[in-house]
Amino acid sequence: MPKIVRVVQVLIALVALISISQGPLHADIAAPDTKKIDQVRSYENLLQTGDLLVVTEYTLLYDTTPSESIHEAYLGRLFEGSTELESVQPYAVTIPNSGYNTGIYSFYDATGFSTGSSYKVRLEGNPALFDNPPTIEKALDVSSPRTSAQLRADIVLFIAKIEPATDWNVDLIETTDDGSRFTASGENYFGNAIPKLRDFVPSLFAGSVDSAIFEEEVFETTYEESLKAYWDGTDFDKSLQRLADYVTIPKTVLSSTLLLGIAAAIAFYITRSTQQNVIGVFAAVVVLSVGALVGLTTYKFVATLALLGAISMSYMFFYRGSTS
Repeated sequence: MPKIVRVVQVLIALVALISISQGPLHADIAAPDTKKIDQVRSYENLLQTGDLLVVTEYTLLYDTTPSESIHEAYLGRLFEGSTELESVQPYAVTIPNSGYNTGIYSFYDATGFSTGSSYKVRLEGNPALFDNPPTIEKALDVSSPRTSAQLRADIVLFIAKIEPATDWNVDLIETTDDGSRFTASGENYFGNAIPKLRDFVPSLFAGSVDSAIFEEEVFETTYEESLKAYWDGTDFDKSLQRLADYVTIPKTVLSSTLLLGIAAAIAFYITRSTQQNVIGVFAAVVVLSVGALVGLTTYKFVATLALLGAISMSYMFFYRGSTS
């Protein structure tokens, strides 16, 4: 039995010695050389009235970039007073330096925040990877949120700041005929750093569908009204009005009917004289056009007759000839 006890004691001592030689179980990432939250902005009414988006710009500079990405090593947190509302892991896939140096992370709340409360954002190291986790925080002002148009402008300005930097060295946005749009890398990063960004600002995405802008066309009838007044006050106009009242039809309908009868009579006479249907039709068109010019009918009526005439002539020239 004493031998067994001694063997167990030796094994325990060996395990303790190995544990001490291996050091801490976490990676023990060094503190960043520079750490700061550059900007915190809030945006409202992006998808519905009263919602709120919070975007945080950060800077974490290392002389030697940690092997763990910022997604693993740091956590973005949002507080109301001392109460944590939400936490996110900054996005770090397919971008340079594993998400360190300069980047963004965001929070979205569909119901918005109370303007009477105090808020702050924090970026802190993962306790499992730091002996003394670095922590930086900044107050968040939600009293004057910005708009979706300002969100778009702020993203473009942020890209203009970071894109030329040697630590990024990747195109995030490009100029197209439709304005500034994300490249594939830009869509990947910002679409994950700000979830629902495609819904917030669809015009930044190459495959976006913009809402059509409809403008109701306003048509003026000043010229038409001036033509209708051509005979106003004349004996002809008074006689025409008395006749229209007698037969109980609008004066315009009566004058259009009389004009159409005159045009038909002239077309019939010319067709019989020349034995050419086409000449008769053209004569009728001229009479109707002159009638509209002197206010006997409307141009809409003439245009309708012209369409019917075009169909008739197409039949005479093409269809009838091919079936005869």
